[in-house]
Amino acid sequence: MTVALRVDVPFASFPTSRSREYRETYPVPPPSTVYGMLLSLVGETDRYKHCGIKIAIALLSEPAKSVTLRTMRRFKKKKLDHKENSRPDFQEILTDILCNSKITNNIQDFWFLWLFIVRNLKVALQLNEMS
Repeated sequence: MTVALRVDVPFASFPTSRSREYRETYPVPPPSTVYGMLLSLVGETDRYKHCGIKIAIALLSEPAKSVTLRTMRRFKKKKLDHKENSRPDFQEILTDILCNSKITNNIQDFWFLWLFIVRNLKVALQLNEMS
């Protein structure tokens, strides 16, 4: 079974694992992020329950990228206000992210996961229309 989801996010950052002082971001959410989104959407706490699903991600439009300067706190000295405990860091932020995610799995209980997602989305859409 294959399921496609459209993901529309106003702003986010998907930091690369190698980024440190300058936190670069991936242009799309990594598969692990999409997987976590799905688990969160259905309230699943066992992150291994649906292991084996295949995820493909495609951008529908190029998100705008900006850089934010922020102060990072790393406690190296006991005195909290010591100057070595804080330093400026830069972080890339994406805005207006619009992408499709295609999820495929041969596991039978994936169908039940998908039904649960659809039911929750209908409730979320109804609540959104009411506000």
